[in-house]
Amino acid sequence: MKSFRAALGVSGLSLGGFLLGKNNSVILNESKRQFYQDDASVVPIPGTIVPAAGTEIEALGKNKIVNGISIRSPGPLEATFSSVRRIINDVYKQAEDKFYNVSTKYYETESKVASQVAQLHEKREDLLPNGIYVIVGTLAGSIFARRRNILVRALTPLAFGLATFKIFLPKTFGNTIGFAWKLEQEKIPKVAETQRNVVSKAEELYKGVESTTESSRAAAQSLVHKSKTYVSQVTGLNLDQKVINVDATTTKNR
Repeated sequence: MKSFRAALGVSGLSLGGFLLGKNNSVILNESKRQFYQDDASVVPIPGTIVPAAGTEIEALGKNKIVNGISIRSPGPLEATFSSVRRIINDVYKQAEDKFYNVSTKYYETESKVASQVAQLHEKREDLLPNGIYVIVGTLAGSIFARRRNILVRALTPLAFGLATFKIFLPKTFGNTIGFAWKLEQEKIPKVAETQRNVVSKAEELYKGVESTTESSRAAAQSLVHKSKTYVSQVTGLNLDQKVINVDATTTKNR
């Protein structure tokens, strides 16, 4: 009986050891599988193998898949780049609008100048040869005044150029003078008013000199007439009678 109990105890211990060893191996295998599963779910800090905390992952932003690539971008970084892109776009738009306005004004001015020049030119006057003559006249004035002072060297080519312009393109010259006068009245009215007063005074002075000349001529003629009358009364000579050359008449009769 005792031997049976001993055999039964040994058998129980063997069975318990077997079961205990079996359970330990299962636990070890399961721990290994749990280890790999945990490693697969760990998210490291970008550029490292250090596991990142939850707050660090949230700081990187939401995960987005773009063309099969996982992308994380923080919200502040996106806002910064969006603001920079908006500023650059606004500056570009402003520069484009300014360039468009400047180019539009340039083309309008160019068209206006070309139209005005076409209106000033008299169609019956040949521009090509006459224009060359005007240029030659201006250069001649520059050559003529090359040994003079700076004021004469500045004004003489202008005077020669205007004179040749007046001679070879008279109608165009008149149109140009009229346009310059109109432009002066619009842009610098004070100078135009001063010039108008000077011209008016010059005309008045010319009329005064002409009137004085006429009165002086009339006075001189009256004085000559009175002198002739006085001499005729005193001497009895007819001063209005033509003097006959006696020698020439005698020679002719012979």
